[in-house]
Amino acid sequence: MMKYLSDMNWWKQLSLNALTLLTALLAALTVAKVHIDWFTSDTINAIAQFIVAFGTFFVGSLAGIINTYITERSKKKAKEVAEKYAQEQAEAAAAKVAKAKEVLATTAENPETTPSTEGPVAETNITVQ
Repeated sequence: MMKYLSDMNWWKQLSLNALTLLTALLAALTVAKVHIDWFTSDTINAIAQFIVAFGTFFVGSLAGIINTYITERSKKKAKEVAEKYAQEQAEAAAAKVAKAKEVLATTAENPETTPSTEGPVAETNITVQ
């Protein structure tokens, strides 16, 4: 919808459609011998010009609002999201490092529980005295 509202050709086409509709209405009223003093071809042209003028004003105002306020707010929100994501990633990495240090500290205290690096199954030598 927004792409139509920001396109001046769309507003011109809308005014042309309104002009056509009002001209047909004027013709139908003329044939029916109904005369309204203010409803003339000049009034119809003024309405069509008003639609184009309103479209120009609307598009210009909307572009100004978007570029000034909405874009700034969007940039600020995107920056906040990016900073939050980076912080979460740093916390996750710090948690992994802390867990690795904890595992190393545990294995340093109990060397018997240290996993073997020899093949898939480690042999244990148990001697009974």
